[in-house]
Amino acid sequence: MDPAETHLTRLVEADEPNAVAAEVRAAVGERAALELAVSWGRASDPDVRCAALDLLVAVLDAAWEASPDVGPDAGTIRLVVEQAGSVSPDDEDEYLRWIAARALRLVAELDEDGRAIELLMRFADDEDGDVRLQVSYTLAFSLGDDAAPDDPAAEVLVRLLNDPDTDVRDFASFAFTICSMDSPVIRAELLTLCATTEEPAAGQAGAALADRGDVRVIPVALSKLAHDDVADLWVYGVARPLPDRALLPALLRLREGGWADRADVPGLTSGRTQLQEMLDDAITAARTA
Repeated sequence: MDPAETHLTRLVEADEPNAVAAEVRAAVGERAALELAVSWGRASDPDVRCAALDLLVAVLDAAWEASPDVGPDAGTIRLVVEQAGSVSPDDEDEYLRWIAARALRLVAELDEDGRAIELLMRFADDEDGDVRLQVSYTLAFSLGDDAAPDDPAAEVLVRLLNDPDTDVRDFASFAFTICSMDSPVIRAELLTLCATTEEPAAGQAGAALADRGDVRVIPVALSKLAHDDVADLWVYGVARPLPDRALLPALLRLREGGWADRADVPGLTSGRTQLQEMLDDAITAARTA
């Protein structure tokens, strides 16, 4: 068995292909690793194609580690887009779809013509939540503030607000807290999400509505603030930027009950001092509303 076959066998049989791919990349060097990936990528066997993409991801990781400010070169990015993009979203091999989506996610910000994101969005309806997560994560951080509601990426994100996977909904809702894109459809989906899902997606959806000045989130916030373990997003992301006197009794009750001392409660992402300041600011805002 020649060295290339040995490396391929190790990757195909690996329980942790990421670690093995990194070892292969280190053993053969970048140029040889890319040559192996090109060769294996032509195979019809899905296991071999997976090995090719695992190795390409290892090359990407090594490039970032060696040069954090630059990352992989344009040729490597094109190769990743070509090979990962050749994987069909209808392929029966779940791992192949996942590693293809992951590879596209890793180069999405560096692919200047946007082809990686376009190809990645094909996996938005994948049956595997981990595959859809690659889409949600990428779009959450790549959608520009000037994007229109009918932008294909925006439409995919809106659809992912209803995803059955918690993490997918998390990143989809987060996207709307960092961009100002707005439409009646977006607001309707956010309103449904903030009232029906768990944290942090619920709080992020509520904060996104507050950022858009949508007072329909106030009754939902009132319901959330009635709980001692309410997530901090409902205080600093909703009650503070969208003050309403109706929220004042609930906010005062939280202060009297020592809400800021409960930094270990799931859904709270800030320390005690920050929580207290957030709560005090929200109370002041509600009093002057």
